[in-house]
Amino acid sequence: MQLYGIVNAFLTNISALAGINDPQLKVSPVGFLRALLENNATTRVTNLAGLQSGQDRTITVRYMNRGLLAQATEIDDCDTPITPAWTSADIGAPYFSKIGMFIADGDLRQYQIEAAQAAAAGTPPTPLMLAMYESILAKANALIQHIDDTLVTAQAANFGVNVVTGNNVAQLVNFGTSMNMTDGIVKLLTDAQANEVNGDLIVVGNGVVTTYDIVNRLKAGVDANGFGRANFSVYNDNRTVAGWGANQFGVFARGEVGFVDFNKNVGNYAGEKGGSYFFTMPIPIELANGELSALVLDAQLKYEDCPIYDDGRKIADRGWKLILSKSYGLYNTPATAFAVGDPLRGVNGSFRYVGAVESKCIEVKACGDEPIPVDLGDEPIPVDVDFVPELVPITGISTTDNAETIAPLATFDWGATVVVAPSDATFRNLIAYTSSDTGVATVDQYGVVTGVADGTAVITASTIGGFSTSCIIMVSTI
Repeated sequence: MQLYGIVNAFLTNISALAGINDPQLKVSPVGFLRALLENNATTRVTNLAGLQSGQDRTITVRYMNRGLLAQATEIDDCDTPITPAWTSADIGAPYFSKIGMFIADGDLRQYQIEAAQAAAAGTPPTPLMLAMYESILAKANALIQHIDDTLVTAQAANFGVNVVTGNNVAQLVNFGTSMNMTDGIVKLLTDAQANEVNGDLIVVGNGVVTTYDIVNRLKAGVDANGFGRANFSVYNDNRTVAGWGANQFGVFARGEVGFVDFNKNVGNYAGEKGGSYFFTMPIPIELANGELSALVLDAQLKYEDCPIYDDGRKIADRGWKLILSKSYGLYNTPATAFAVGDPLRGVNGSFRYVGAVESKCIEVKACGDEPIPVDLGDEPIPVDVDFVPELVPITGISTTDNAETIAPLATFDWGATVVVAPSDATFRNLIAYTSSDTGVATVDQYGVVTGVADGTAVITASTIGGFSTSCIIMVSTI
């Protein structure tokens, strides 16, 4: 089996294709993943070299708690307390995503011949070679979508505390057409100030927040509005609708969240083993600023010496499986990065919000019997009211089911048991559902719980204002 020549041809020619300025031959990573790749922060990962060589199964970070006011003293003696300088934390095992494609035996052998001839003569890739690369990139694109979806889901459980509210429940922010003291951008910047965030902010999400960004970018001239004026980087990601909620978005401090990127098929783990050849394949990706980079995937070429059937129907002849995969992790600053007693305890530089369009309603007073014309930016309209309906605040949330047992892959509509009080609360439908352990049970934006594996998880429903209720889900195969 002469796999080595095929692998070399793959690596040589796909690298050449990466230099061709053709959108068909580039993969554009989606929102959250793109934000991580362009603003990656993994400097605190202490075992990154081991991860990149396939040695470690967990991701470990090292950090230092800042000092507390209580640790300072005015007494000049020998009894000054000394606290540990460095602390480490385990942020979990890496995630794994893979996808495969089938290549007919004859096509791969012909590809090997043509690739060798093209490389020797310095000629462009042949139609067969181009078709194969396009197929690989199409599969890689799907794999990257899966990676982004996994990262979005994982981040839902990793948002940190906002000292303004004392919790990590999504806050409502309003974006308007004019700057004022309650504008959404002002809210985000004042929150960043309260949480002692340094540098520019990164926004990832869906709905109102990204629409607001588009509107301001389309303006003919620069004014005082928009994220660009405040040096935000905005990334649209529709997967956050299911992962975080409709119109929800995350705001991240630079240096506090990252994509831990490593490979398994490197060093002694690469090469020909059994009926397969293991190697790594760089996939050309285009970033938002137009720069070209690469996402290195693990690859496996495996020969299938018998035809493949599905329910008695032949779906492929003898040939090759090309399996692309990625091992990766989501880095978030640990919640324990600040010591007990520090005002920022629980803050990790990631904050959760719900975007809304600022209402144009204003309060007016009638003078005599004549209505007052009020200009809202369009044509003046007569207004004969002297009040604006007030928002009805949420006062609580409860459930009629606090514990449930389900089987793996079974679903349970826990959201149907959740009740927000009062029943006419303005934002009663803005409920964020989270799972304490997505490896045991997951929950979607509507509160539908799905069992994953045996164990226990706590499903929590949270509302604006910091109200929450929970249900203990036990997943069991018995």
